[in-house]
Amino acid sequence: MHIVSPSRGLLFPRYVREPYLSEFKQLVRQGAGTQTIDGAPAVPRSPAAAEARLAREVDRVASHLRGVVPMLEAHVGRAPAILDVGCRTGGSTVALALSSKLAPERVVGVDPYDVALQAAAVRARMHDVADRVTFEASRAGAPLPFEDEQFDLVTSVSVLEYVHRLDDRRQLVGEMKRVTKRGGHVFIATPSPFRLRDRHSGRLLGDIRRGAHPWASTPRQLESMLEGFEITWERAWQLGYGLRKLGLPIGEVPDRLGFLGLALPWQKVLARKPL
Repeated sequence: MHIVSPSRGLLFPRYVREPYLSEFKQLVRQGAGTQTIDGAPAVPRSPAAAEARLAREVDRVASHLRGVVPMLEAHVGRAPAILDVGCRTGGSTVALALSSKLAPERVVGVDPYDVALQAAAVRARMHDVADRVTFEASRAGAPLPFEDEQFDLVTSVSVLEYVHRLDDRRQLVGEMKRVTKRGGHVFIATPSPFRLRDRHSGRLLGDIRRGAHPWASTPRQLESMLEGFEITWERAWQLGYGLRKLGLPIGEVPDRLGFLGLALPWQKVLARKPL
């Protein structure tokens, strides 16, 4: 078995391993993780675009280790059992498993697309976490295939915007709440509606003009979906962290300036289930 360094110089907690890297790339080329916002396979505009997309998929674990995971480590603490809803090729799932602060003993990813789940399983072996990470099929719109209160942390990263109807989004978040243990957390990351260009379609005012693509959920809608949970928006923390990622010498942002976090590309909402 060969050990290879990751592409583009991004930092991995451990090197990815062959032959799994080559197998993963082949599955991405076959369509894993490439669905557009309307569910159809994305067709790259050129060979260069296809290679850029492939590189993003390979490096997705590193991206989540820089973005989502530090926030959860700062505000959740240890989470022995984690569920990642809409895991696609397992980038967020594997990143959660690699966190030494969350220190999960069991991480489960669910997704409706078979080829994505195949790629996710290969990714888990590629990062040597297959002993703690499993993947299961979950049909879109169906209840999550778990009993009540099974997980300490339930995450959904860039998933909600792919669910077209608001009622269906409520149903999905309701399922996430149902399988969360008392005292556990639900985390949702979804694009902000306060942007000139829609995150996925690229249309001007795409989050305002209703058309072929769904639009981002508003903060008020997310609050409603998470009713009964204690919501921790942490916009000030997100804003300071985002500015520091850009290399700016910024300390903690005061809570009174947290509203500026609405200008960030993503809404990241953390909510705790009452004991």
